[in-house]
Amino acid sequence: MAVCRGMVARLGTAAGPDVAAARGTAARRALAALLIAGLLLGVTGCTWLRRPPGFTQVRALGLDPRDPDRVYLATDGGLLVAGPGGRLEPAGAARLDLTALAIAPVEPWPLYASGRPGPGVDLPDPLGMVVSPDGGRTWTPVGLSGEVRLSHLAVSPIDPRLVYGWADPPGQLYHSEDGGATWTARTAAGVADGVAAGVIGAAMVASTATDIPGSPAGVSGTPTALPGAAAEEDNGPPAVALAPHPRARDQLLAATPGGLLWSPDRGQRWQTLLAGPVTAVAYSLQDPQVILAYHREEGLMESRNGGRTWTALGLRLPAPDGVAQIAIHPVAPAVVYLTTFRGEVLGSRDGGRTWKTVVRPGRR
Repeated sequence: MAVCRGMVARLGTAAGPDVAAARGTAARRALAALLIAGLLLGVTGCTWLRRPPGFTQVRALGLDPRDPDRVYLATDGGLLVAGPGGRLEPAGAARLDLTALAIAPVEPWPLYASGRPGPGVDLPDPLGMVVSPDGGRTWTPVGLSGEVRLSHLAVSPIDPRLVYGWADPPGQLYHSEDGGATWTARTAAGVADGVAAGVIGAAMVASTATDIPGSPAGVSGTPTALPGAAAEEDNGPPAVALAPHPRARDQLLAATPGGLLWSPDRGQRWQTLLAGPVTAVAYSLQDPQVILAYHREEGLMESRNGGRTWTALGLRLPAPDGVAQIAIHPVAPAVVYLTTFRGEVLGSRDGGRTWKTVVRPGRR
């Protein structure tokens, strides 16, 4: 990958393309050696990002409500913070193998996470849900400690006490009404090979045409139990991604291998909004009629009417890659980030129309 003209590549000391040219062949060989060694991982605009030791995959991300350029990355090497100017730094000293991340919508914007502790870290294994009030410098167990490794976390934008989690394996939806201290688990009914293949049981789409009270426009039928999704491999992308409604406390979206599902009652009953394998979903907090979802066959999709109709935005990753998580900035909705199955992070400044690679994992 070329370094853009006029920009500075940073790795301890500054060295840009003009400087490298002046230093001659030796400098170019040194830079190439660093690239091969995997010490450089990606580019924000034209600025290289340095890979901290032990980081090979981005599992989840969270956007700082106070700064559209500040992104928290949950990785297998701990929590990292990407900021302006290409900086990528550990948020704290604790080495955690993180699988899920969410930011509560109230000051001091605490971070919720799940995964496993690294060597020498005095935290439960698995973590259950842990919380950090200081941007990831310290972590405290909250609930499910030593019981569950959650592969996805989501916090209600209007009630920080309402937290959702998905665990796969075993394939269960969790929700908490007290900020994660206590949880209710629902075993997703109907887990079958057909669901993993993107086939939803006939019970998902009811034959009646009765409008569901409070449902998105155009959605009809009787919501039924979530048929679930087959559990992914332990280190694979989550089988289910969740998005609580920004203004209706009890409503919830779930991206599953069988479709994008909508629930009016915190996950007790479900209705299909978008058929086919959907891997990621996000609401715009500024306008809940705007939804972004990634469809394995159609690519990145946008709805501007609450899920009634959808438009392809043009981003479609070649299989077997796909989008694992989408995050729309809560204050600046034109700013969107996503993670891929390969562990990359892409960023957009125009609501998902165009994209740049923000983080590209290195190689061990």
